[in-house]
Amino acid sequence: MRVLILTADSNGGYPVPAVRGGAVSTLIEHIVSENNRKQLCDLEIVSFYDKNAQIKACQQYPKIKFTWINTPKILKLLDLCAFNFVRILRKNKKAISFRSPFSLLWYIYKAKRIVNKTNANKVVIENNIPLVRIVKKSKFTGEWYYHLHNIPRINAGCRSEFKKITKFICVSKFVAEQITSNKSVIGKIPLHKTEVLFNCVDTRLFRPISKNDPKLVELRKKFGFGEDDFICIFSGRLSEEKGAYQILKALQTTGEKIKCLIVGSLLSDFNSMTEYQKNLYELANNIKSKVFFTGYISQIDLAYYYNLADVAILPSIWDEPAGLTNIEAMACGLPVITTRSGGIPEYVGDCGKLLKRDELLIQHLKETIYEFKEKWNEDKYSYSVKRVLENFNKNNYLEKFLFCLNCSQSNEIG
Repeated sequence: MRVLILTADSNGGYPVPAVRGGAVSTLIEHIVSENNRKQLCDLEIVSFYDKNAQIKACQQYPKIKFTWINTPKILKLLDLCAFNFVRILRKNKKAISFRSPFSLLWYIYKAKRIVNKTNANKVVIENNIPLVRIVKKSKFTGEWYYHLHNIPRINAGCRSEFKKITKFICVSKFVAEQITSNKSVIGKIPLHKTEVLFNCVDTRLFRPISKNDPKLVELRKKFGFGEDDFICIFSGRLSEEKGAYQILKALQTTGEKIKCLIVGSLLSDFNSMTEYQKNLYELANNIKSKVFFTGYISQIDLAYYYNLADVAILPSIWDEPAGLTNIEAMACGLPVITTRSGGIPEYVGDCGKLLKRDELLIQHLKETIYEFKEKWNEDKYSYSVKRVLENFNKNNYLEKFLFCLNCSQSNEIG
């Protein structure tokens, strides 16, 4: 099997390998890493150029072919102008989707030429809806696959191109249900053209770590956490739909021994403060002895921050397609407090508390934090690690991915 993967994240053009982060880029790197070791297919990755990504690819993945698309500086400047214009015009709401529109157009232009010359028999488009324009008038005669990490909100004028897709690989049953409904913006997709491929994490990285580990001890000292402090952690992009605001509101009336780490930023390389982030900091100002903003934390260090906590709070307030941070926390042995949103229940199962997204969410968050603090039951949530190892482990992600490309049967958790 010869597979070519097209990856172009519009939220900043994250490369593969995922040297600058990005959930989709990280998942693709899991495929790259495992195939470099197992050689189950001939694999080519078409990625935005990044010097550090290229170095890592050469050093760690010599058996994988990488084709780099280098965006001209003038287009990167236009991206920055467009992003800032949308941020100001729309007051940061969904401006992240306009982080690299000109780079994306350049990628489409260059990638189409690459696809027309490829000897691959299967091309996988990763997540970005406008990339489907590559299908239009393409000379490629093999099979097209579309890997959906989100619910499509636009069709980029490509409804006829979507009909040419052989399979739609979905990160949850929820996403599959959305695209097979009459409301699907890309057109109602036949059920037999969908496969479910659940996201995964690197369980060698995200794992339970001894509380006596020197790095954990140092982190506790850094934040001034006492032995009797109950530590909550939020990890994710600091955007409205992720629910950090609701956490801070819930913490306003909790005891001083309940502390919270807010891990993340809008983008890994974005330093300007958005209006939403300003509101978060203002809200936290009255409880600053209990709340600690860490900014962006690399994947290598993130596992230590999870292990520093007693519970992960990830109250997504939109229809989250999957929720990668939930299984990162679970892999580290944490119970999670989250919401019954989108595909989240498929991942969390009974390894956490699922709350309704209603007007009582903030109150229920507070009550559930106290519930975990006062009635901690380690045995009840010891299944978290086992669930991740059995169902969301990167070690067999490649096989499941290739299964989706090579058969018509459904690929789901049993």
